[in-house]
Amino acid sequence: MPAEGSKLYFKNHHKMQPVPCVIYADFEAITEKIDTCQPPNQKSYTTTYQSRRACAFGYEVVCHYDQSYSKPVEIYRGEDAAERFIQKMFEEVRSCQSVMREHFNTPLKMTSENERDFQNSTSCYICEGKYKAEELKEAKEKKFICLNG
Repeated sequence: MPAEGSKLYFKNHHKMQPVPCVIYADFEAITEKIDTCQPPNQKSYTTTYQSRRACAFGYEVVCHYDQSYSKPVEIYRGEDAAERFIQKMFEEVRSCQSVMREHFNTPLKMTSENERDFQNSTSCYICEGKYKAEELKEAKEKKFICLNG
């Protein structure tokens, strides 16, 4: 995590690595007025005057590596929108994981120069964070890219 009070911003766009699948989602709710009671006899209190009831959602699964694995927009309206949304997200995550395992799980190919640089590195090339001594051996055996993310 960044140090408290630091001004964190992203500037190294050339180091971005795309994720294979992304789910873009939007959730809708109806705002309903609540009858309020008398406030308690205290100095500070919060009065709830409205609530939100989930009523609809929409989402789209996009595969950046191969558009044939992307899915069309799915829209749902109903009283059980929140529960249904959670169920659908778990299904889509399992589906994306399956596609990634079957179609995009290729071994890392490194030149001897890349391998040497990787084995001699002491910090992450993405976030430039220093590797901790106890993590360094495992990272290099498993070829982790970033220990800090």
